[in-house]
Amino acid sequence: MKVSELTGALLDYWVARVEMEAEGGRLKDCGIRALDRSRWVIFDPRDNGAMAIICVGFFTFRKTQNEIGADRFVEHYSPSTRWAEGGLIVDRARMNFATIGTGPRDEDGNEPIVAIPIEGRRAAQGPTHLIAAMRAIVLNHFGEEVLDEGL
Repeated sequence: MKVSELTGALLDYWVARVEMEAEGGRLKDCGIRALDRSRWVIFDPRDNGAMAIICVGFFTFRKTQNEIGADRFVEHYSPSTRWAEGGLIVDRARMNFATIGTGPRDEDGNEPIVAIPIEGRRAAQGPTHLIAAMRAIVLNHFGEEVLDEGL
C-alpha cells in the first residue's frame, strides 16, 4: 500500500512501528498480534510475554514496573488524529508545514497540507497536519510503500 494513501488505524499502526524502533525495541524481537481489522497489539516477548509499547487502534496497553502481572487499559492511540500523541512526534522530527497551492482541494475547499521534516528528508501530504506529518514519518522510515498488514 502506498504511504500516501494511509489513513486511520492503519496509518497509526505504521507510526507505532516507527516509534517502537525509535525506542530501541526492534520489531524483529517483538510480535504484532492483530485483534481485528482496526486494532493491533505490539508486544515484547522478552518482557515475559507482556503486552508493551503500543496497541494501535482502539486501545493502548502499557506495562509498568509497578503493574507486573496485569495489563492495563491506558488510552486510544491515534497519533494521526490526536495532538497529544502526534504532536510529540512532530516536535521530535522538527516538522515544518506548508500548502503548495496546486493540490486538489477537499470538500471544504482546503488545500492539502505538506509536512516537511527539518532534516531535508522527503515530504508527505495529507488533509490535516497530523496525517501529513505521520505519513512523512512512515515514508522516511519505511519508504513509499508498506505492506497491508492487519487487513
